[in-house]
Amino acid sequence: MVDRKTNHKHGGIASNTNQTFKTFIGCTVKGIIELRQGVMMVFDCGWALNYHTDNGAHWIENPETVQRELQSARERLQDDKEKIEGILGLAGEK
Repeated sequence: MVDRKTNHKHGGIASNTNQTFKTFIGCTVKGIIELRQGVMMVFDCGWALNYHTDNGAHWIENPETVQRELQSARERLQDDKEKIEGILGLAGEK
């Protein structure tokens, strides 16, 4: 039995199976994080479904991993923001 609000891996759900997708039935997607080689669909419960776009691999990520990826995404966005501000400054737009 899967507790959809707390532990999506309970019961030994293996990666790359239809059960990986089925475990999130009834959950709401909170957002999507674009990764270098895929996407991470983050659900309202804090868990995520990671999908590798190159080879179709998919697996469940726990809330701790999701939080680390969110922090990494924040850092990438901050770096991009600084680059854009620099370009705009050079172009006389800022």
